[in-house]
Amino acid sequence: MVLTERVAEMAKAAPKVFEKAKGLMETPEFTGHVIWALFSDPDLMKLSGQTVTGAEMAVKYGIRDEGGRQPASYRDLHGVAPFVQYPTIMK
Repeated sequence: MVLTERVAEMAKAAPKVFEKAKGLMETPEFTGHVIWALFSDPDLMKLSGQTVTGAEMAVKYGIRDEGGRQPASYRDLHGVAPFVQYPTIMK
């Protein structure tokens, strides 16, 4: 979950609802830094066809969120294994 201004307002209005999610939310700036790192990576095409998560890419590029926090990967939180797509499409 991205801690946008709207989500922050919702969390203030209903703190109990957002209590568990508060420590898991990423700032918009964190997402921006990950996108910039991906854009700047000369080996970006090696990720083509894969599903990547911001938290996992942040670890790869050494990016931390506000306060030095390292957001957890959705896959780690829910035990979802990465799935690498096949390089060719079968018809």
